[in-house]
This record gives sequence, C-alpha cells and structure tokens, in this order.
Amino acid sequence: MASAGTCRVVCAKTAGAVRITSASATAADQGRAFHSSYFEMLGEQGWPGLGLWLWLQLSGLWQMERLRARWRKKATAPGAGPDLQWQAPLANALQQAHFVYLLGSAFVGIAFQPFILMLIGLQCGLWSYLRRIDSPAPRRPSRIGQAVAVQAAPATGAAPSA
Repeated sequence: MASAGTCRVVCAKTAGAVRITSASATAADQGRAFHSSYFEMLGEQGWPGLGLWLWLQLSGLWQMERLRARWRKKATAPGAGPDLQWQAPLANALQQAHFVYLLGSAFVGIAFQPFILMLIGLQCGLWSYLRRIDSPAPRRPSRIGQAVAVQAAPATGAAPSA
C-alpha cells in the first residue's frame, strides 16, 4: 500500500531550452487494496458495518438451512406430490452459493459486488414465497388496513357474522 510522500519534478522545457526547476508536491494515500471482503468491510465501514454485513450473511445462511430442512421434511412425507419437490433443492443451492461466496471473499475484496446482492435477493424472494404458500389460511385486507384471516361460511347455510 502506498503511503504519503513527496514527488519532485526536476526538469521542464521552455522555448527549446531545458530549464531545471525544483517543485515538490505531497501525494496522499488514495487507493486501497483490500485482500479480503472482511477487511474491506472493516476498513470502509468500521466495526458496526462489519457486524451488520456479517449478520446479513449469516442470517441468509440460517434462513436457507431452515427452509431446506422444513421443505425436505414435507417432500419426504407420505403423499407428497411433485409440487413439494423443488423447494429444498433450491434452498440448498442458494445456501451453497452463499458458502462459496463467503469462502472466496476471504481471499478477494468483493464485498460490494452485485452478485451477492442478487443472491441475497433470491434468498429473500424464496423465503417470502414459501412463507406465503405455507401459511395456514389465506389472508385478505380488512377495511382498516390490517390483514384478517378469511372465515369460511358456516355449514348451516347462514350468512357469516361480521
């Protein structure tokens, strides 16, 4: 890494003759070459930024593990159809891609690359979609803006009470 230093200009050309001049300028350290995403986050965002970045990474891995375990259990249950066969392998693939990113980022400063942001977006999308299709009752908005569970009409044929 370059440090602050002095640079000297020793000659300049004016009207065909060479005139030796002396000038100095101080150059500040402008570039940084981080050798790890972990040190990149620590150096650029400090301890709070590193903590938030690590929390984001670890929570993504943990959520994919939970999804993988839950949907693998559902897929191996008796009577599980083909509509329950794709969720666990996708969660597993996203989790493995995240592990590969974290391993690679230990050797290269790639903390702000778009790849990890797209991977986290895919993880969030899968998590929210599976949460929505796994919910026990469909939900509809109420008049005051809160979500309310849809109630089935009674078996007697009478109108539901509001």
